[in-house]
Amino acid sequence: MSVRLWLLTALLLLESVLAILLQTLGWFETGGLLRQAACAMLALLPLAAAIVLVAWRGFRFSVQVMLIATALLTVFMWISVMPLYEALASRRGVQALAAEKIAVRDYCSNEHYFASLPYDPRPPAPPKPATRALPIWLQPLAGDAMRLPVDAAVREVKLHDDSQVAAFAAHVERFRSLTYVGVHSRGVSPFGMAALCGALARTPQLVQLHVTCPVPPGLLKSVPGVRCIWIDSGSRGVNQLGSQEINDLAALSKLSHLDLRHVRISDADLQLLAQSGTLRRIVLRAEGVTAEEIERLRSSMPGCQVMLVSPFRR
Repeated sequence: MSVRLWLLTALLLLESVLAILLQTLGWFETGGLLRQAACAMLALLPLAAAIVLVAWRGFRFSVQVMLIATALLTVFMWISVMPLYEALASRRGVQALAAEKIAVRDYCSNEHYFASLPYDPRPPAPPKPATRALPIWLQPLAGDAMRLPVDAAVREVKLHDDSQVAAFAAHVERFRSLTYVGVHSRGVSPFGMAALCGALARTPQLVQLHVTCPVPPGLLKSVPGVRCIWIDSGSRGVNQLGSQEINDLAALSKLSHLDLRHVRISDADLQLLAQSGTLRRIVLRAEGVTAEEIERLRSSMPGCQVMLVSPFRR
């Protein structure tokens, strides 16, 4: 068979495959697939050259052929395999979280809230880690993973169920810049909460904790270095915090900002907050506490701003 006939046959086969792809996948999906195929061919070019060289020499491995093939293989590993592996490996934890539909951010979503305060209780934000850009011919091969932040840049995570907690706990050490964790307690079982407490104990850089009622036993004790805590009811009803939760809050040695506007506490438990020597701002719900006890708390904590927020009335 002549070379011209081979070329015509290959062209006909290519046109047939392209027509089938356009009919089944559509224009955009086919274009993406062709782009990935072209990038894969470009990435494999040094390896293909090495194979062709060895085959052209009849698979006789002389010193010259071995040196050239080894050099081509090294180029293939250096410009294709290693950059792609590093890009995917640096996002391994985030990919596991994304698979569980976990909200992951490489920034703090409540910056506007802290900007409205007279002071910022948080330490300076960790610097973003340096990342090497993936070569343009490898980006289609990485797929949607390149849209995700690298593990070391993640600052905010929100968890709602056991599967999300399990994925987070399995990769928590990879999130070196994590400063905020939100937990919807009603969707997490006691077993999952125990795993979460163990994971949070391995995040000394954690600064902010947002949790809904009921506050699981041991959760507050697992974050001794946290500085800002928000506690919500997690439902339309307004839950009441007990003395155990208040004692755990007062025992946190670095806690400076506490927001309890969406839960109730009693007058008897209110004074337990005065045991804290670090609180500088407390936001309370103006329901269930008396003005006399609020003034008493303010007198007991002269360096702390105690604010009352009236409940929303429908």
